[in-house]
Amino acid sequence: MAGSLAARRRQHRWRLAALWTSQSARAAADACLRLFTVLLAAGGSAGQRESAWHLVMALFMLPCLLLAPVNGAIGNSLPKRGVLVASAAWCLSVAVLCGTLGNGWLGGLPMVAMVALGAAVFVPTRFAL
Repeated sequence: MAGSLAARRRQHRWRLAALWTSQSARAAADACLRLFTVLLAAGGSAGQRESAWHLVMALFMLPCLLLAPVNGAIGNSLPKRGVLVASAAWCLSVAVLCGTLGNGWLGGLPMVAMVALGAAVFVPTRFAL
């Protein structure tokens, strides 16, 4: 009995560590993508330099606002693991596709918007766990 309890605790600790690692990696990747796109967008004129951060942050927050009414239904009614895997796969495929096209900052802004769409589904579902 005590052995199975210890084994379950170890399993729960590994799951918690995996979730924490996933959360940290996702937050770091999103921040790096935003910063990279800001640096690309700020490479032009002085006006672009001043507005780059605001433009990228607006593009990143827009899907969160648009999906707010349905995020609860997505995160609670669908299998959480499937939603997390699908949204992470979406973000990875968008990053690979836009990275191979390489259109500079004009390609970076749609990439931020499409990755933000995946993040808008991923983050509430992750918190629903």
